[in-house]
Amino acid sequence: MGAFAQHPGNPGEPARYSRLTVVTIETASATKAASPATSNDSPSASSPNSTGPRNHPTASSAHAYPRAFDGSPFTIELAGSRATVGYEPGESATWMFGGNSNWRGPVWFPLNSLLIKSLRRFHRFSGADLTVELPTGSGHQADLAGVADQLSRRLIGLFCDDEHGRRPAFGTAERLQTDPTWHDRLLFSEYFHGDTGAGLGASHQTDWTGLVADLIVRRHAGPAADAPTDP
Repeated sequence: MGAFAQHPGNPGEPARYSRLTVVTIETASATKAASPATSNDSPSASSPNSTGPRNHPTASSAHAYPRAFDGSPFTIELAGSRATVGYEPGESATWMFGGNSNWRGPVWFPLNSLLIKSLRRFHRFSGADLTVELPTGSGHQADLAGVADQLSRRLIGLFCDDEHGRRPAFGTAERLQTDPTWHDRLLFSEYFHGDTGAGLGASHQTDWTGLVADLIVRRHAGPAADAPTDP
């Protein structure tokens, strides 16, 4: 959903407009939709009755390619050739688009971090006057700061233990999940599976996955961390 937001300017100056894209966070789980947001970092806090990957926290993180195409891929025919792009939440199924570095379905921290920052900036302009349904279908409304908070919680939650003491980012790596020697040695995966939250790609991407530290600091610092710094 797109809209244009007007920036308040000085008297006599022309109005400035920015295009605002509102991303609605959706989930296919009726149980999860009935309980919108929680304050706990743990993924299980928002889906205590989760029974599958669609209840996973990454279902509410930003994906470059929407889950709506899961089961209904985008298809185009040109010059007698048929091309299809489906929802791929993990590593790419073809080398045509970069091999395992799949930018379409998984969760990438750079994209989410920029989105969170933009949502907070637009919230400073719109305040509580602009709300969106969060999650989609829940009937619960949240302002843009609330959307940013939810995204931030879910990204941080990838590294936190769930109710079974398992970190989503470790996926099916049992040694990392169960061995005390390794369990607290966190990896900074290149990107994360869009359904399960498991870390994928390179495991040493401290340059952008390290943005989780910024999310944690800003969460505990409160509103002061989001004070405007633009001149």
